[in-house]
Amino acid sequence: SLFSSCQQAIAEIRSLAESRSVLIDLSQVEAFVFADVKQLERIVKALIKNGVEAAHAGGWVRLRIKEFPNRV
Repeated sequence: SLFSSCQQAIAEIRSLAESRSVLIDLSQVEAFVFADVKQLERIVKALIKNGVEAAHAGGWVRLRIKEFPNRV
């Protein structure tokens, strides 16, 4: 699921976020997509890392999963 991929990516970035005092917030929405799991995790990890690096100390990175007909 996309949620699981996001959780995995967050786990890999958590130490960077904590060292920069940045909170990572993930919505609790499940969504299933047909995709290569490793590539999906790599993409999400890159997005989270960019957000963490751009946020100021005490800031946050918020991920929201929204499901629409034929897309997530």
